[in-house]
Amino acid sequence: MNTELSQASALRNQGQLEQAIAIYRRVVDREPANGLALYNLAAALGDMGAFEETLELCDRALAASFDRAETWLVRARALTSLGRFDAARESFEAALERAPNMLVAVYELAQLIWMFGGSCEDTLIPLDAALKRAPANPGLLYTRAKILEFTGHVEAACRAMSELADARPGDLPPQIAASFLNSQSGNPIRGLEYAERAVAIAPMAADSLTAHASACLAVGKPAEAANSALKVRQSQPLDQHAIALLATAWRADGDPRGDELYDYAQFVQTRKISAPEGWGELDAYLSDLAAELTSAHPFSAHPFGQSVRHGSQRQDILRLNSPAIRAFTEAIDPILLNIMDVLGSGADPVRSRNTRRWKSAGAWSVRLSPGGYHHDHVHSKGWLSSAFYVEVPPCVDEGGQAGWLRFGQPGIPVEPGLEAGHLVRPEPGLMAVFPSYMWHGTVPFSGRARRLTIAMDILPA
Repeated sequence: MNTELSQASALRNQGQLEQAIAIYRRVVDREPANGLALYNLAAALGDMGAFEETLELCDRALAASFDRAETWLVRARALTSLGRFDAARESFEAALERAPNMLVAVYELAQLIWMFGGSCEDTLIPLDAALKRAPANPGLLYTRAKILEFTGHVEAACRAMSELADARPGDLPPQIAASFLNSQSGNPIRGLEYAERAVAIAPMAADSLTAHASACLAVGKPAEAANSALKVRQSQPLDQHAIALLATAWRADGDPRGDELYDYAQFVQTRKISAPEGWGELDAYLSDLAAELTSAHPFSAHPFGQSVRHGSQRQDILRLNSPAIRAFTEAIDPILLNIMDVLGSGADPVRSRNTRRWKSAGAWSVRLSPGGYHHDHVHSKGWLSSAFYVEVPPCVDEGGQAGWLRFGQPGIPVEPGLEAGHLVRPEPGLMAVFPSYMWHGTVPFSGRARRLTIAMDILPA
């Protein structure tokens, strides 16, 4: 790889995509048949959401004899985002023809099948085909168990992951996954045993300690859970998952510090946006935004490892170049600035980071179908998180709490159990902003209408 391509790749790895793309373009303009440069430009543009150009550049790279598994993988990802299921599947399969044990391609092909409506059995076809070639491959066995979990077969996933963890007692990831799955499956004592194995393998690793904290909560040992969560915070003070586990342990133990972190009145803020420039009325803006978001949701099921149930999720939504989506940042900016002013300064994990300036750490759109909901979760890499409501089902106003946003109910087993302590009734144009460490989910709803949102993680700028 020449010096310019190396420089651009370093910038891309640092998240400086625009600077990387500028260098890649310069090389491609000078050397239009350079397959490596064409591939790298395609991959970077895919990161930016420019999927049509990514596809064109992949085809040019293939024509320039850069016929590699990685090129087909980038091509498959672009086709997936464009909603072209059959062509994406063919590209994933082409990648696997060139690299049969390319785990990321196996995983993403399985996810593609799932998101476009495939059954669990359909989804496992790529994994089972790969396992025929390499039946003892631990990465494939681990991934197969995770896919069983992600498609709702938690008990089968638990059995498979426990078998792998027992067969490879020195391998950290299956111990952690087996701990979580056993706790979820009603075997908290066994879950703690796997967590203790993880701590023995890597005593100070954040993943080991968070697994141990979660397992301790499931068996009713909040003091031990708090101790493990505090160790994570010592090395990774901004880890929102560790803060969530610490707050949960304190709440379960009756420690008032848990309620301070879950001060809903201070930390859960809601505001309604005004119509951005170019739209006279908020209803007109929301209608256009709903139309653009709907066209960006080609999938019928959620991606793996997300909180969505009975709905679809579109990642990196703000990278799409359509008028109402482009105007979204402008619409929410005054709201976020006002909320930061209201939060003020303090010593807690929220206010201590408040610079009164913000940047997006990722935004996505979720379309929930009737019966849909978000499993209670936290956002481990955020500071503040948000939910913006574009369309809501009529049931939110029918006297119950169906479709409402709830806070404080853990998404993991806790003994004794903890209930939600605060709920927000959604309405079109409303934005809810809250600490990323705060457990939140959606009360399931019924009827025929959908629920359409944009969610975002926010970091201090």
